[in-house]
Amino acid sequence: MATLEAQAKVTGETPAPKGAMETVSDTQMPVEVGDIELDSQGHVRARDQEQPIRFSFVYQGLTFYAVLASDRDGPLELNGVVGTVPYSAETLFGRRVALTILSMAHLPRGRLWMDERMRIHVTLSAVPPRPRTPVTVLSTATALLMDAKPHLDLLGVALRRPRRAMRG
Repeated sequence: MATLEAQAKVTGETPAPKGAMETVSDTQMPVEVGDIELDSQGHVRARDQEQPIRFSFVYQGLTFYAVLASDRDGPLELNGVVGTVPYSAETLFGRRVALTILSMAHLPRGRLWMDERMRIHVTLSAVPPRPRTPVTVLSTATALLMDAKPHLDLLGVALRRPRRAMRG
């Protein structure tokens, strides 16, 4: 490849991008999340940015936004909006249950909290084990979600809007 790059400098041509396998083989093993990326043409290349990795996913109908710190020993943070606390006129029971869950919830690696617009948020954080492969990062995300699952399940019931009986 070095001779192709040298030839490209002499002829003024742009060197062909490395293939995926060549890029991966030039990367220290095991390949960790953030070591490689796709460029705008879809070619695999070494990632040289020190910005965090961001991705999102849906779990049980809730969208979570994940941020993995660029620091190799930094945390994976998950954030999601669980729902909005209902007004008493909508469902007094649901409001009371949601507020009770919020006051009693103790997540080992995160927290449930309510903003000024009565939206309930969940924030979870843990440091993935090294090496930070896709498997260890996704396993960390799964473990965080399992910590929060009982609370998310209860809030799902409390925030469900009551159905009105159909008149026929």
